[in-house]
Amino acid sequence: MTRRWLWRGLLVLLLYALIPEGPDRKIGRDDVGPIWLVNHGYHVGLVLSREDLAGLPFLPHFPSAYRWFEIGWGDDGFYRQAPSRGDVSVSLAAKALLWPTKSVLHVVGLKTTPPTAFAGAKMIRLELDATGRARLRAHIARTVALPLKPLGPGLYESVR
Repeated sequence: MTRRWLWRGLLVLLLYALIPEGPDRKIGRDDVGPIWLVNHGYHVGLVLSREDLAGLPFLPHFPSAYRWFEIGWGDDGFYRQAPSRGDVSVSLAAKALLWPTKSVLHVVGLKTTPPTAFAGAKMIRLELDATGRARLRAHIARTVALPLKPLGPGLYESVR
């Protein structure tokens, strides 16, 4: 039940980026690009292209072969202590939900397209215009704490 609400909440936030800023705004065919929401079972990742994330401070830490990036945000304990659903404990979940805890930005580089990299996962592909993608990028940029403090491996290493 909680997963369903998390999934829906993220979708609503992303759809907010689709709201036109005025009645004159037109979306051209060349203006539209994909982003993905990837459901991993107990967390959801947002996948954007390297071009859509241009200028963000974590990009130089990834070789240019990584063309897509999955980004997740949440409780440090979930991202670093619970790589699978089976690792989630009642105390870890309660701490993440009820107490102020350290949060992290989980960034994973992908060498292939998201549908190939996460072939077994449920995903939603959304088409956003350039303005929507820029607004989403700006929101992500506001969540990055500087200077960067790499914390080591996350849920999984960079993918294929």
